[in-house]
Amino acid sequence: MGKYDYTKINLIAHQFLLNNCSPQYPINIYSEISKLENIQLITYEEWDRFMGQKIGRLASTYSPDAFTYNHPQIGFILAYNNKTNPYHRQRIQRIRFSLAHELGHILLGHFNNQDNSFIESSSPNNHYIEREADLFAAETLAPRSLINPYRSQTEIAKHFDISTASARISLYYKRNYSSDFFNEDKSLFNHFQYIERKFFLHNSPRNLLKNNDFDPSLTYDFLGVIFHFCKSCHHIDIVENRNYKFCTLCGSSNLLLVSKDNYFEFHETEEQTAFIDLEENEDMHYTKLKLDANGRLEEKCPRCENEDLRESYCNICGASIINKCSGNHIGSLWRPACTGHLLGADRFCPQCGATSTFLEDGLLKEYATTRNN
Repeated sequence: MGKYDYTKINLIAHQFLLNNCSPQYPINIYSEISKLENIQLITYEEWDRFMGQKIGRLASTYSPDAFTYNHPQIGFILAYNNKTNPYHRQRIQRIRFSLAHELGHILLGHFNNQDNSFIESSSPNNHYIEREADLFAAETLAPRSLINPYRSQTEIAKHFDISTASARISLYYKRNYSSDFFNEDKSLFNHFQYIERKFFLHNSPRNLLKNNDFDPSLTYDFLGVIFHFCKSCHHIDIVENRNYKFCTLCGSSNLLLVSKDNYFEFHETEEQTAFIDLEENEDMHYTKLKLDANGRLEEKCPRCENEDLRESYCNICGASIINKCSGNHIGSLWRPACTGHLLGADRFCPQCGATSTFLEDGLLKEYATTRNN
């Protein structure tokens, strides 16, 4: 224990937190590192294009998770493996720890005494600095001064978005060593506040939980697509088609396709905004009409309550009983409608952005109307 300078490691970790990080926990380590001017953050896949060399040998030599290259002209290049299965939360936490570990190497000055531009984690000669980087990562992601020693390791892991293994180690040091030993910085209490971090796939918004049209596991395993995230209204669509160009809720084209290749970055940046509306408006949900296997209204007409639905339109009020693209583009000329049926919650066609027949006929309320009520 005595050979590591815990006071120095804690001090540097706390300086990074107080000087660079947003005042909330869990911190978004990806976002915070991205802000640093002297570090270029890239994925293993981007390394191949950026550096013009294959990542395979380097990853097997230095780390399958992340490594740092001290480039003589560019500076520090932090490469990390972002390939993850979002259904396994542990993998995301491993990436978070790996990024914090590599940041520790940089901020603790480990490259100052290196003969080359890489740090080989498996080398016995580097055991000391690898351990220091681990301690830095642990203190950065879960400062001991913020840990409640009476909580379980599972609660600590959830609270700080770290693995249970990391939480167990942090709790051990918190419970068995005095605060003076770790030089706990009380200013962290005044700087940070806790927010509950949610994972979309573990905390799906209610509008997707009701009569979900797709099985997320099938979407992930066979189609390689998880969902589209609308940056305008924060709606999430679990989709089966990569070619969707418009949000089915508000009609915006400002979409982000989230798959296994970028889910980690989404988790560290925009994922939490998908829950803002639900938290601020507990009673808000988006109407979804129940359809049969042929895409027709399964029950009575919601406008006139006619139960005899045998045609494409209600024979009483004329409302469409099949949700389709209307071809009507708000603010522009009418164009031929897209073919195929839409889902029971779709206000807009995901292919061309035109209004749906259910929205045109008033069977579904507009997004803005629902949001403001």
